[in-house]
Amino acid sequence: MAQSFLTTENRQYTRWIARWGSTAPSVDWDFWQYSSTGKVDGVQGTGAGYVDLDRFRGDLARLDAEYVI
Repeated sequence: MAQSFLTTENRQYTRWIARWGSTAPSVDWDFWQYSSTGKVDGVQGTGAGYVDLDRFRGDLARLDAEYVI
């Protein structure tokens, strides 16, 4: 069912997909959260000190133009 809402025809919103511990989602996505238990030097994180790890599908110019304020 979720697959039908994630088609490219319904592409009016940014797609952020959380799919941990596996390969990239098979649906179209802009941001993919591939882990909720990442560690980054200098970042405390919450709870056990973990941070989300995400990937952006695009280049730096697109990220800057569409998402950076």
